[in-house]
Parts: sequence; C-alpha cells; structure tokens
Amino acid sequence: MADVKTLEDFLLELKGNVFFISPRERLFLKTLLEAGLPEHIIKEGLRDCYLKVNPKRMGKYPAFLCYREVYRRYEEYLRALPKKLEWKERFKRKLALVGLSERDVPAPKTEREAYEILRKLEDKMIRDVWKNLDEKEKKEILRKFEDFKKDGELFREMVKIELKRRFNLPELNLYLD
Repeated sequence: MADVKTLEDFLLELKGNVFFISPRERLFLKTLLEAGLPEHIIKEGLRDCYLKVNPKRMGKYPAFLCYREVYRRYEEYLRALPKKLEWKERFKRKLALVGLSERDVPAPKTEREAYEILRKLEDKMIRDVWKNLDEKEKKEILRKFEDFKKDGELFREMVKIELKRRFNLPELNLYLD
C-alpha cells in the first residue's frame, strides 16, 4: 500500500511555496488510499486539478476540492484495465456478491446501465448499513469526517468509504475486482 507521506510530499510540490498541508487534506489523502486508489492515480488526479487552479491560489487551494478529478482519473484507469470477463459476466458476479441474481434487478441493455444499476445497489447497501448502525457508531463516523461536512458529495463519499472498510462490504463497481 502506498504511503500517505509520499502523497503529502507530492501535494506540497504541487502547491509550491507551502510548508505543510492541513489535517483535512491529510485525512482526504489517507481515505483515498484506504479506498484502494493507486498512488499514481491519486497523483494524476491532483496534478490535473491543480493545473486548472490559478497559480496565485495554488498554495491555498485545498486538495479535497480535487475529489472529482481524482475519481474521474480512477474511473478512466479502471475502464482501461484488461477485462478478464465481459461486462455481463462481471455484472452477474457483482450481483452474486450481495446475494442477488439477474431475476432480482432490471436487465441492463448496455454496460453503462449495468454500471448504474450496481452503483444504485451499492448506495442502497450503504444506506441500509447506516440505518442499522447504533447512534454511537454513527456519531463516531460523522465526527471523523466532520471537517468535510460543508462539501456534501465529498462528505458522503468519505463516509461510504469508511463504512465499506469497517464492515468489509463488497465492491460493486463494475470495473473493480
């Protein structure tokens, strides 16, 4: 597994005349690594993002605002991986991970539809796990990521990654084995 320190050093280089990164940025980088994103993909996503930032603002631009760019790069990476199975077979396998069969969900006509069906199933699985957590555990998770609460999409993704890690939930991304 990659080292958070390596990513921190890379981020400091991108930002330029900055001597440290914030605890929120450190937590963001650590969470990306825990989610299984390869170090080189995180770096590419950060680089893509910071290339779009005004050079005068780079030092103050928070890394977690690069979330979409990092995940865009990650999806490109996953799609480019050699596919061991055709998308229909991967779709069946992913359904089986959560105890479903093709009879239990609408049949996808395209690879994109299969991807979306699995994404919705994963979201439902995460919501169900969250609903069944006791209040103490919910508060603990929310407290861990409270600094990200203002950015709703990123906050939800960080909580989702944490739930998948804590409860060893299956990965339902069509492109990730």
